[in-house]
Amino acid sequence: MKYRTATAALIVTTSLMLTGAGATVATADVTADDKVRANLTGGEDGDPDGRGKFSATIREHSLCYQLTAKNVGATTGGHIHADDGSIVVTVRRTGKHEICLFAVPDAEDTELTLSESELDAIAADPSGYYVDLHSVRYPEGAISGPLK
Repeated sequence: MKYRTATAALIVTTSLMLTGAGATVATADVTADDKVRANLTGGEDGDPDGRGKFSATIREHSLCYQLTAKNVGATTGGHIHADDGSIVVTVRRTGKHEICLFAVPDAEDTELTLSESELDAIAADPSGYYVDLHSVRYPEGAISGPLK
């Protein structure tokens, strides 16, 4: 016990000597990566047998995701959409692999890229977005689900 107390006192004393008594030491706020997910189903207009899962990790400059699907046949692509239906970015079925989308400046944004402001908006309020996956049989959308 004496060893721990002496070590703690030495650390505090050394810190005060290095920073100056009463000095403020700046520390960065460290937060965990944001996780978002969606359970995808056929809903009213999609594939009644289709099911899928979307899971993503949002980091400072990227969104890394997995998108899996069952019972939808051949897929032709997918998207993350804003609630108003506009396409935010194109995604695709990944199976067990993960795909990372790296944010681009807003001026360089297309349907194939994720802009910095889009990434920030998804992180701030994932419930304002949904994921859908299109198939040959259901070109308007085989399965979809809201981000959580």
